[in-house]
Formats: sequence, structure tokens, C-alpha cells
Amino acid sequence: PSGVAVSRMGDLFICDDENVRVMKVNTFSTVERTFGGYGEGAGTLAMPRQVAIGPNDEVFVSDKGRVAMYDNFGNYVGSIGAGILHDPTGIGIGGNKLGVCDSDTLYLFSLNGSLIAKFSTTDIFGTKINHFNDVSFRGDRVYILTDRRVVVAKSNF
Repeated sequence: PSGVAVSRMGDLFICDDENVRVMKVNTFSTVERTFGGYGEGAGTLAMPRQVAIGPNDEVFVSDKGRVAMYDNFGNYVGSIGAGILHDPTGIGIGGNKLGVCDSDTLYLFSLNGSLIAKFSTTDIFGTKINHFNDVSFRGDRVYILTDRRVVVAKSNF
């Protein structure tokens, strides 16, 4: 597994990168369903890395070239960042915004997929840092994990 997130109801969503799928585990520790899977077409995954849960229990999965979106039952809803993202890794939800780490760029999208902003490592730190690894939001703060440090900043975007 490469990532895990918890829904409002306490269900675990586990990003199973080796089997190219997401597993939903209910509060009784039973695998309720799996979705994604390797293949062609809508709803399949190529290289899932991380999973995040939206405010309405939507499931966001960072995948090769995009972030795939599913409802709480594993039904494919759409994608964010296709044509913009290359190899996204960490993702995080803050309010109605989705942060996506993609190498040396941190993208900020609305949950409906509109690009709000993008930041390079130079924009944030003033010097080049090799890689954004993960992002998390809490209150008015954003937590960014890089290849060298964890940065906490006021989230005013």
C-alpha cells in the first residue's frame, strides 16, 4: 500500500499501488469493495500513489498524469489535471481545494477540477528544492513535505 485516507464514516480507503486499485475497508475491518484496477478506459488506474477524501466523502486518487475521482461507492466520477499533471504523488484536501504534488510543482485545484494556482519550489522557498512529496491542510495552514524538510505555511489561497 502507498496511501490511506479515512472517510467521515470511518471507512478506510487504501491505495494499493502493487495491485493498481483502491480498497474500501469498512469499520468492521472487512474489504467492502475494490475499484480502479489496471486497464484501459474510464475509471481504471495506471500508477496510483495516494488517496484523499473530500468533504462529501469523494475519493481522490493520484494517478499517472491525473487525479482520478470516485464517489464513496467506487464509481468513477471524472478526473482532475489531465494534460497538466505528469507524475503526481501526494495529494491533500483543504476545504474545497485539492493540493497536488507533481515533482517540483504544487498545484492547487478546486474540487470541480479548475486550476486555481501552481507553485514551484522556488516560488515557495526562494531556492530550488528537488521534489514536493506530499501536502496536507489543517485550518489555515498548509503542510508541505519535500525531499529535505517539512514546511508549514499560512494557507491564504
